[in-house]
Amino acid sequence: MLKKLTVFCVIFILLISVVGLGACNNGDELADYKTQAIASLETYAESKEQDNYTAENWETIKTIVENGKTTINIAKSKEVVDAAKTEARQFIWEVEMRDFKEVLKDNFSLAITVDKTKAQIGDKITVTATFKNLSGKNISIELTDWQTAYLLRGEMETPSPLEIAIIPEESEWAFNSIGVEVRHQMLIRKDEIIQQTFEFIIGEPVNHKVLSGVFFYSGENYKDFTAIKSDPIKIILLEGEKP
Repeated sequence: MLKKLTVFCVIFILLISVVGLGACNNGDELADYKTQAIASLETYAESKEQDNYTAENWETIKTIVENGKTTINIAKSKEVVDAAKTEARQFIWEVEMRDFKEVLKDNFSLAITVDKTKAQIGDKITVTATFKNLSGKNISIELTDWQTAYLLRGEMETPSPLEIAIIPEESEWAFNSIGVEVRHQMLIRKDEIIQQTFEFIIGEPVNHKVLSGVFFYSGENYKDFTAIKSDPIKIILLEGEKP
């Protein structure tokens, strides 16, 4: 009888050990799952970038993340962890972003100057356009179809998203839609300044306007089209022709 009792006790202890070990393993697995979920949520929030939100709305995102982390930490199953992470991501996605034009204004500047604002037919106008990256970070961009076409045809020596034009005052500034298989990609480094000078001879008896713009694609998979345009400068035509 004592022998049977001893064997029973040994079996019981082994069963308790196995059950306890299984519970411990399950607990460790859930803890790891929570850690991964929290890291994923934080990464998603950071990817939204603070500059894209007002100070108030960025604080809202931070609060959503903290609430999501709390819910994940007290979750008793992976299903609850997944639900908490999904809900927090959805709430973050719904937070209103700043107006795109405001973001561009903070991150970039574009200015143009001309050597004269009054001219006769035959006069040469020199235009200087200056584009600055004020974002404090390197930005990978993709040039537009027409800019890439310029490069392929040898009409642009150095890749640049900067465009300059002098056109009759009543005309519209337009670009041809040129399809290319692969656009040119380039890196605009933080604090980088891109400057171009353009010379134009007045050939039509009308007032002209000077325009400059920066055009490129950026963002995830280069899907965000950026167009930054300067205010036009008017060139007044004087009577007569340049002798």
